[in-house]
Amino acid sequence: MTRRTVLIAGVAGAGWQRAGRQLLAALGPERVRSAVCGWLALAGEPRSLPVASYYGSGTAEFEVDPFNVRALQGVAALLALAPAHPDSAAALGRLVEAALLRIPGVGPRSHKTASAAVHALVQLGDEDAYGELERLAGTVKYRPTVNLITRALAARTV
Repeated sequence: MTRRTVLIAGVAGAGWQRAGRQLLAALGPERVRSAVCGWLALAGEPRSLPVASYYGSGTAEFEVDPFNVRALQGVAALLALAPAHPDSAAALGRLVEAALLRIPGVGPRSHKTASAAVHALVQLGDEDAYGELERLAGTVKYRPTVNLITRALAARTV
């Protein structure tokens, strides 16, 4: 499953989506949703083992490595392929917040992961997903992500 979850450049292309749908069919959408929501809940937690910071600022307690960033983007996109569910929207909303946690002297942990989670919420497209986007519109401060959320909410009302 790991190889299928990693996106190239954070975008779920047609081939990736086809493979994701096959994975959902093979494992079952409820099983995938349960596993992915559990993994995404860990995204805001500090690392379990101390490692040196990529930015040279001591330990990387809240930094994410590039492989994990791409995997998080992939499982967010995979979750968006599953049938909409309130747990999916909540997990993606928490991922947006976790990805935008600020690392002192660096900035957000992974704004691209936050963007991938917002795109996944839009792709879910149900009331829970748009409710989560509305909640995030009031809490997120990172301007590019705010703009993405605002555009998604505006497109829904058109």
